[in-house]
Amino acid sequence: MQRLRSIGLVLIAVTGVVAGCGDTDENPPGKQLDARIVELKNDPGLPLTPPTMSPAPIDAGLVAGWVAAESGQPGDDVRDPDAVRLPETIEGQTYLAVTSGTGCLPGDDAELWRDGTELHVKIVAPTEDDLNCDAENHAWAQLAVDSELVEGTRLINGRTPVAATGPAKLIEAIPVGALADDRTDLLSLRPIELTAPGDADPILDALDAAKGAENLDTAEAALTGAPPDGERRFVYLLEGCPDVDPALLVTSAAISAESAGDCTEPAQFILAVFDVPIENTTPQMAPTVYGQEP
Repeated sequence: MQRLRSIGLVLIAVTGVVAGCGDTDENPPGKQLDARIVELKNDPGLPLTPPTMSPAPIDAGLVAGWVAAESGQPGDDVRDPDAVRLPETIEGQTYLAVTSGTGCLPGDDAELWRDGTELHVKIVAPTEDDLNCDAENHAWAQLAVDSELVEGTRLINGRTPVAATGPAKLIEAIPVGALADDRTDLLSLRPIELTAPGDADPILDALDAAKGAENLDTAEAALTGAPPDGERRFVYLLEGCPDVDPALLVTSAAISAESAGDCTEPAQFILAVFDVPIENTTPQMAPTVYGQEP
């Protein structure tokens, strides 16, 4: 996972009315590609996030959380992973997501164009002259395209795409078993930040006592190292899909992890270890999971 670049987000305070509409009728330069719209959302409250590009469907909420954190906005509450719905993953497809202001009217279509190493995603909104509104509509469009058509991409809409998973780096995701007999106790364990030897003992002790726990030596080894300089290391015990990488999300008060997605294997507990650049967190962000207060 690559580090999230400085997003340079521009926040515009809208006062008075917004006049006119969104995208120009002119086509972007280059050649139009055959792309499929998998998500198209419209809401003036949607954050204007940087473009993202991923081999798997992009989670709008995850991207928005990191953007809000970097720009000092409060962000959403810790969300329920079971309520997350993402588009279907199709092998051989690449997923692109952009946001754009569309004036007073919602976007109703999106097009993908390529010009050399740059992609242009054009969100199309109806043209209607002399239309005024109190707040500009923001549109989020996610497209799927054959991966070979977008190989070598460097820019999307003039910007370097950021990692769809944010700046967090998943260090380990260790399956430790279904552990049904100890499920209630294990779900109550709080995630921890590794700052000193012994910090992870409550999680390791609980796994050691759990009936049928697996990969304990691997888990212990993963929790003995220190994070690199300039990083913070967080440890979570999650229940989820062993074939889906856990993700790290942020709000103003919490840094949470989840394992969301459709399972193709039986769910079990996953020990997840993340490193996060200190510059992308604040002291107020406490490690937590859904259902636990920060």
